[in-house]
Amino acid sequence: MDVSLKECPGCNKEFNQDVVYCPNDGSQLQYKPLKKVCFLCAKQYGEEYKFCPIHGEELLIDIELLDEKSTESFRKYTCPKCGAWKNWEVDENKYTCKSCNETFYLWDDKVFSKPGKSEYEEKKEFEETLPYYPLLSSIDKSNCDHWLDKFQKFDENISFRTWNWPSFFLGIARYFWKGMWKKGLIIWAIIWVIALIDGFIGTGRILYILGALGIRIYLGFAGSIDYYKFINKFEGNIKKAKSSQTIGRVLLVILIILNYALIIFSRIQPNRPPV
Repeated sequence: MDVSLKECPGCNKEFNQDVVYCPNDGSQLQYKPLKKVCFLCAKQYGEEYKFCPIHGEELLIDIELLDEKSTESFRKYTCPKCGAWKNWEVDENKYTCKSCNETFYLWDDKVFSKPGKSEYEEKKEFEETLPYYPLLSSIDKSNCDHWLDKFQKFDENISFRTWNWPSFFLGIARYFWKGMWKKGLIIWAIIWVIALIDGFIGTGRILYILGALGIRIYLGFAGSIDYYKFINKFEGNIKKAKSSQTIGRVLLVILIILNYALIIFSRIQPNRPPV
């Protein structure tokens, strides 16, 4: 509502503020009184009112100022256009008044008459521009959001480290499953070398246990950054990444079978002839 308008007390017509007398009846013009609105009942009152005489709610200068109210109040009370009481048809952030069919949108605890964007949607739009997004969303869809957050931290600081529990508990099995089979083979070979040395020295598996624990701790720290480097290595080539993932999973099955076979073989004692 324009506060600069003047109104004729005789004919009630409106004029600009530079007009002093009404050209129709010669009456001296007065500034048009502002209408104030109760947020709860949407009823209008003159400028002399400060609070709604029904609800005691502080009056607002114009009904458009209802847009500045919080989401919670907006949901509970009236339509900013027609004043309908709690008569919404809700579809996520979209609120349609059943009385006047006017649609409003809620973003970040604010009310807008046109669709806006939440922080989440803006974040998703940005993430889709990242070079590794298509690959991650294809081969690791269920964990895509988790890795996008991690990868952006690595983008900012490559020396950033974060603990990875799956790598700690699953060890090289996770490396093979994710497709990082080359590094997985290297670590697998190191574990067997430690086991052979332990058997040769005869430490009672103490060396093997300490070595295996040390490798698990290393994988816990290296798991996330290794996956970041692995994904970036393919430069968005989904076909090559999936091929590497398939090779890793096949090798994992083979190594599991081989490990069990070696364990069983080592426990078989040859039959000695009677003395």
